[in-house]
This record gives sequence, structure tokens and C-alpha cells, in this order.
Amino acid sequence: MWSVWVKGIAAACVAAQVAFAAGPPPAAGAGTLREGRGDGCGAVLIAPDLALTAAHCATTLRERIDARPGSIRFRTGAYPGHPATEREIVQVVAHPLFLDGQAPIAARLGADIALLRLASPIPETIARPFPVLAEPPGAGAQVMLAAWLGAKGYRAQERRCPVLEAERWLTTLDCPVATGESGSPILAATEEGLGLVGILSARAQQGHKSKVFAVLAAPRVSQLRALMAPKPRP
Repeated sequence: MWSVWVKGIAAACVAAQVAFAAGPPPAAGAGTLREGRGDGCGAVLIAPDLALTAAHCATTLRERIDARPGSIRFRTGAYPGHPATEREIVQVVAHPLFLDGQAPIAARLGADIALLRLASPIPETIARPFPVLAEPPGAGAQVMLAAWLGAKGYRAQERRCPVLEAERWLTTLDCPVATGESGSPILAATEEGLGLVGILSARAQQGHKSKVFAVLAAPRVSQLRALMAPKPRP
């Protein structure tokens, strides 16, 4: 299974790597939220001017943006010869079910996702948005977490994550994660390249092993888009 996963990820990246001079690294759209000089949660580009993160990473962003316009930014991934780019975040929509303190914990966990609008689009020559996979991988599949927390040098901390369970709103993974990596993307290889499965939300300890939960992006993105205010006209 491991060799199959490696071949799948390699195949997903080959086309972009062959044309490296004409385009960005495949995972450049996996980035972070930035405030001041520090990195916050992970985030991922799904359109030139839209990114996703975990809702629990975004609950106070609106207030902080209002208090200090331009203070919260999305930063793309950096690679050798391909520096990171930042954009100011101007709109934030956390899923309302996550914000409902009366909702069951399981329901809130399945809605731990937020949509961010950037002040201006990021060109695809810098970072390509990830397509949201309509049919995420099921139990037994191998996916990949791309997180920048603690990354040294120019490469995201990419690691494989077997899928343990796949439900309507959540996927459960066997994957080592660190505090602060919430909001990072879970990716899967497709014939066209890497696609977005979901957003890292939480982890739970079971004896000596831990499992992590990711909110599936496909069922939630359309809901978040409907809640976001229309894009201001230039």
C-alpha cells in the first residue's frame, strides 16, 4: 500500500515538476496564516482569492482584522527559487454550526472549517489553487498532510496519512500531527494532480496511538461561499 501511495503522489506531481520553470511547485498553495512575523494555523488556497482554514483558527480573525486592517495574511508555501507570497485577508466566514455553542460536539467538529477572502488574487504562476475533491478517498486509502509548522528550509512537512474512517462530514486519519497544524490541508493524488480532501481539525489520543480528524471540504465549501458577502467591486 505504501508503494502504491508513493507512486500516486509522485505521478500527481510529475507534470508540475517537469514544467517547474513555467509554474509553481505542486504544493505551493498549502500555506499558513500570518500575523506580524509569526505563523499561525495552516491554510490552503482553493481559488486565486479564497483560502480555507479550520474554524477554530478563525473565530477571532474578524475582530483582529477590524482592529488592525492588514494584520492577518495568507502566506503561500516557499520552495528553492520560489519565494512565498502574502495577501491580506479581508473577509472571514466560519461555519455557523461550529459557532453554535449549543450544538453537539460531534456536529461542531464536522463544521470546523472557515473560508477566507484575500485582498487580491494570487497568480497561478505563484501558487495554484487545489481543486476540492467531490468524492474523497474512503477507508484504507492513503492521503497526505502538508503542514508548515516547524518546517525547516523550504519544504512543507509532508507526511502520509492512512484513512481510518470516512463519514459524511469528517474523515479520520492515522497521522502524526503537532499542535498548531490545524487548518492544514489533507491532499490526495488524482490523475490531474493533487486535490483537496479536507482541513485538519483535531486529534484524539487512544492509548499510545493518536488519530486525527479532518473536515471534508466538498460538503462545506458551497455552504461557506453562500454565507460570504459579495466581493466588493473595484
